[in-house]
Amino acid sequence: MTVNELIRGFDGSGAWVLEIGPGIHTPSGVRCEHLNPAQACRSYRLPDNSFSLILLSCLEALYDPFSASKQVDRVLAPSGYLVITRSDSAEAMYLPTRNGLRQLFPGLREIAANELEWVAQKPATPKTAARMTSVRFDTRLFELDFPRLQRIYEAEIQEPYLAPALADVLRWREDQISVSLRNDGERAFPGEERFQKGGYFRMMLGRYAFAGSQLCAGAQVLDSCCGLGWGSRMIAPFARQVTAFDRDEAAVDFCRKAWPAANIRWAVADALDLEEFGRGQYDVVLGMETIEHFSRVRGELYVREVERALACGGVFAGTSAFPESAQEARALEAGNRHHLYIYTRAEMLDLLLRYFSRASIIGDWFFLAMK
Repeated sequence: MTVNELIRGFDGSGAWVLEIGPGIHTPSGVRCEHLNPAQACRSYRLPDNSFSLILLSCLEALYDPFSASKQVDRVLAPSGYLVITRSDSAEAMYLPTRNGLRQLFPGLREIAANELEWVAQKPATPKTAARMTSVRFDTRLFELDFPRLQRIYEAEIQEPYLAPALADVLRWREDQISVSLRNDGERAFPGEERFQKGGYFRMMLGRYAFAGSQLCAGAQVLDSCCGLGWGSRMIAPFARQVTAFDRDEAAVDFCRKAWPAANIRWAVADALDLEEFGRGQYDVVLGMETIEHFSRVRGELYVREVERALACGGVFAGTSAFPESAQEARALEAGNRHHLYIYTRAEMLDLLLRYFSRASIIGDWFFLAMK
């Protein structure tokens, strides 16, 4: 079957077709929805299992093809077809090989392919398999440097769809919560004056905007040691479900009242014992500004628990300070009594690679690890 034969087969059928891109292949006599490349990379409001045919003609222009692929798989009906047409444009951001397309769409069956076209079909009855997360993010993220990561999160912070979450987060100040919740200033809001003046609030917001847009689209997310919970609120627009926990019952009670998002579940739990959340149940586990609050021994216990909570192919992401030398690390510890152990960059990579198949630290600040 050729691509043209397949598309002609839908002429006059009344089928519901989704076209992502310029719109040059749409058959006549069908109901058609259109998305542009930017919309394709986000969680759009179209029903699951609804389109008999999806025409994707802008794959090379997508800034996040992995998130786009998850949305395509979600809305494509059983027995429905996906048609990808590609170009070798010099401006292409992403030109996958045939094997790359199979990885992007692991739940589909390839039925036709050539250099510039690829056709796949969704099974009529998806197979039931052990819990496993296909790679839902662009593995080139492991190669990012900090300037590129910063450009990504700065762009995401400007997106209108994130505006309600940002407004919720930035309205809070330290004088609106109790002294005990502030924990000597260790817990904080991005809207506080000290962060606004120096501009650091953008990095505070940015770590969640980056993780949300690049890792959490449609995912089951576990936000460990969530503190005041504003990071979970920022992840919620991207994720299918966020489970956020902290061992401080008062902090969790605050979170329930402050951030009543429908897809966030709040829990009181210990990061060193995640048994209650099940094993292998999460696509993403977040540990933002967390690991430095454990001793070195307990830090490894924490990483081990995270690995157990993740599904195969899942990702652990978080932030901390990872200096080059032990001398710098000890100096950072001395400056904050809440920071029990600061890992050097080499130590953190070694720890992550003991439990994960791949790991990276971006800018001595943001780490990624894949199970």
